Amino acid sequence: MKKLPLHEQIAFCDRMYKLLKEGYAVGTAWHLIEATCRPKWRGVYEEGRLQLEKGVSLHEVTEFHLQLHPTITLSLYVAEQSGQLAKGFYEAARLLQRSREDSTQFKKVLQYPLVLTMMTVFVLSVVKETFLPRILQLYDQFQEEKTFFMSLLIAFEKTPLASVVIGVASMLVVLLFFVGKWMAHHPYRTRQLLVQFPWLQQFFRHQHAFTVSLWLGSLMRSGCSLQEAIASLLKTPTCLPPWFTVLLQEMETELQKGHSFSSLTVSHPLFPRDFSLALAYGEQRGHIAEVFLLVSTESFQQMTEWVRHGIRMLQPIVLVGFAIIVVGLYIVILFPMLQMTNFSS
Repeated sequence: MKKLPLHEQIAFCDRMYKLLKEGYAVGTAWHLIEATCRPKWRGVYEEGRLQLEKGVSLHEVTEFHLQLHPTITLSLYVAEQSGQLAKGFYEAARLLQRSREDSTQFKKVLQYPLVLTMMTVFVLSVVKETFLPRILQLYDQFQEEKTFFMSLLIAFEKTPLASVVIGVASMLVVLLFFVGKWMAHHPYRTRQLLVQFPWLQQFFRHQHAFTVSLWLGSLMRSGCSLQEAIASLLKTPTCLPPWFTVLLQEMETELQKGHSFSSLTVSHPLFPRDFSLALAYGEQRGHIAEVFLLVSTESFQQMTEWVRHGIRMLQPIVLVGFAIIVVGLYIVILFPMLQMTNFSS
């Protein structure tokens, strides 16, 4: 069975939200989407509808049968517990759309430098094979003593450029593979390390606060206690982010010892400093669910602003750094030519 691409999953969640908001039942809304979707995706929606008719829960259909994004599964699981399915589809569409936009912007930032890198490697290869040998030959006729730039040119001429490029690329691939493998096996430790970097600290701390606040707040708004909300989330470990599962288990253990939730976050490295203050206020007033949802909204705005600011800063930094490298290479090549011009005059 085909798997829905991300943009189709976002459109599906958005259409389900609008239909449920208009008062349609889940089965009716699903059938309408199936009847109006593109023909190549009709079989996927039909499979989901048949599973719903057999009595399979909505989040299980999206997770095991349609294999949709984990964010959709988690949103629908929480929505089923709280009785707000329309809200669950809305949250899933909003989160996935934001993630897709950030990913697209980041790819655009890196696209131009990558093209320049490939063009520069091609130009250097041509210079090395055709132009550089003639420069070295002429230089030997004008000056016996080798200068610093000439030494660099000789070293560059003797270096196999293709082997260097392939070697560096291979080392990066191997490094990324092992780093990714380690991060996958140690998700909680990875998060603890990421918040130690000053530039990444703000984003990840707000992301942790957003994740915890959104799902716990949504469940508690339906009337369950904090402990019940955590226990409910831990029943679906397959769709939870691995670090989130470990964090919930840690907090569940501490809550059973009699600690308040706000006291657990006072000095916790994964959360921003003002997170515990907001939770303490909610606990004192008896409105912890409302505070959770308020914090989730604020943290989401902070994450969005951080990403936009980071992208605006990253592009000029990458281009300036790349320009420095390119200009340095051209100087190394052109300076000996200027020296030869002075000798000939």
